[in-house]
Amino acid sequence: MIRIHFVGGEKGGVGKSVLARVLAQYHIDRNKPFTAFDGDLSHGALIRYYGDYAKAVDIGNFESADQIAEVTAELGCDVIVDLAAQSAQKIDRWMAESGLLELAEEIGLVVTL
Repeated sequence: MIRIHFVGGEKGGVGKSVLARVLAQYHIDRNKPFTAFDGDLSHGALIRYYGDYAKAVDIGNFESADQIAEVTAELGCDVIVDLAAQSAQKIDRWMAESGLLELAEEIGLVVTL
């Protein structure tokens, strides 16, 4: 079963990026395939520490955010998304408009926020 892990929250400095990095390291330590997206464009912790696995994504730009669903469906592996503080409205809107939850049901994907 594949999973998208959205790591977010409305307040900055509470450990979102640290948790995303722990999830990435967990996958590496267990040889579990994954890819990561860094949605915190101002800090870029996943890009900085896990550049071989991560790329930037602009959650406010739906074409950019669509990469998350596309990569998940194509690669069939877990995806970790480190979200910036106060991005809940953007991610909620993108999930609704992209049909992510419907896609998740179709392909047996678990979405965790």
